[in-house]
Amino acid sequence: MRNAQMRELMNGAWILSLGGLITKILSAVYRIPFQNLVGDTGFYIYQQVYPIYGLGMVLALSGLPVYVSKLVAAAGSSEAQRRVARRCISLLAALGGLAFVLIFAGARPLALAMADVQLTPLIRCVAFMFLLLPILGGARGYFQGVGNMVPTASSQVLEQLVRVAIIIAAAVCGRYFHWSLYLTGTVAMSGALFGGTAAAVLIFPRLQVALAGRLLPRRAQLPTRDFVRHFLIDGGAFVLFSALLILLQLVDSFTVTRGLALHGLAPAVARAAKGVYDRGQPLVQLGLVVATALTQSLLPSLSRSNHYGQKTAFTRISVMLLHLTVVFGVLASLALAVVMPNLNRFLFGDAQGSGVLAMYVLSVALVAAVNALSSLLQSQDQFRTPTVALVLALLTKITFNLPLTARWGTFGSALASNLAWLVALATVYAAIPGAIRHNFWHNGFGRRLALTALALCVSGALLGQLLPPSGRLAGLVHCLLIGLGAGAVTLLVAYQQQLLALREILVIPAGRKIMKLLSQFKRG
Repeated sequence: MRNAQMRELMNGAWILSLGGLITKILSAVYRIPFQNLVGDTGFYIYQQVYPIYGLGMVLALSGLPVYVSKLVAAAGSSEAQRRVARRCISLLAALGGLAFVLIFAGARPLALAMADVQLTPLIRCVAFMFLLLPILGGARGYFQGVGNMVPTASSQVLEQLVRVAIIIAAAVCGRYFHWSLYLTGTVAMSGALFGGTAAAVLIFPRLQVALAGRLLPRRAQLPTRDFVRHFLIDGGAFVLFSALLILLQLVDSFTVTRGLALHGLAPAVARAAKGVYDRGQPLVQLGLVVATALTQSLLPSLSRSNHYGQKTAFTRISVMLLHLTVVFGVLASLALAVVMPNLNRFLFGDAQGSGVLAMYVLSVALVAAVNALSSLLQSQDQFRTPTVALVLALLTKITFNLPLTARWGTFGSALASNLAWLVALATVYAAIPGAIRHNFWHNGFGRRLALTALALCVSGALLGQLLPPSGRLAGLVHCLLIGLGAGAVTLLVAYQQQLLALREILVIPAGRKIMKLLSQFKRG
């Protein structure tokens, strides 16, 4: 029975992970054709308001639902689980309604704070999505809590498909019918509401059946003051863990164009420059998919080892998790930086801001490491340190973003983000157990990683020099050639340096085939 339950749990985790992976890829990839259709200024308009939508997504998908699922799972009987779900839905309804009122009524002041009053209709449009919070967040949290991951995964994929279709359709129609960029942005932002509505239509009937036709609690079962307090404080911590990347982007929305004005750029030029800077966001998202996808499969084993007090196994799995995360994070960020001029030209049509974007994508390694270390601490029920780390990172970004942007333009904005992630990384790293830190650096891991990273940078830079800049299609060819050449060199150096242990390589998809190929090459 226990094995059957474990298989069911792992199947559910894989379904949820697959849905999340598809969602992340869709969320990153659609921005590229959208930017191509609306240009840098149109991209700036959309990206200015996107962080508000991103916060709603965290509330409805990856932040509060995770906390709700923990409450539901801990409730015990089926009826108790339904009572908890109804209480959570009532609170989510209150939070969603409050968020809608504040954002809709405050749309103009928010737009003025972003130094662009024409963003007001976009902000009002995205505010409506928060009205769906009780259905989307409550349903996903409940179904995850009872171990049914299919409704969450299917609803989030449908939501993204509908949203992305509307965004691209808005860009195409805007170009064909000569809409203003702000009208195009407003219609594109409406994709959030229509996507959320489609997901709600899909998941609502299942939720209604699961909760026996009653979504809200009776008066005698309304949330107590203690329940509300824990929901807001502990649930808020889960939201913060999931939302820091979005919150840093929100700081950019309020400060980058102002900083560029102080840097000496005219308003129209500053908006276009912010649009070029925003090209880095989909690149970081794609880099994080590569850097974190492999390590997510180790988290259930980590939690299980801690639960059963298996300290040796916990340390071993933790080190494996950190090694894989750091290696793939560092190599993914450096690979993106090395091919940046060609990648920028291929994806966005020109090489503007390639230096800024190269600095921007270095955050992939930092974000991946912070997420891995935070997950490690959370698996030990240590939530305070990650919370402190993320608050410090946000304060660092707020403090330095405007002055660094005023001094160095968007390069300063990217630098401020990396400083914020470094502060978070230092904070969570200091809190992990000494045994894990010792084993992480054991046998010169840092030196071997540095040599491998150097091989990637040098080989990529040399190949880039041999391939002169050319058109958009040539940019794709150059990316492939540099990627294959530098990738082969990096793989050989990593193998020669024994960067990863054998058991760590075997965790990687096709790890056995890679080892066999390298062994044959060495013998040859």
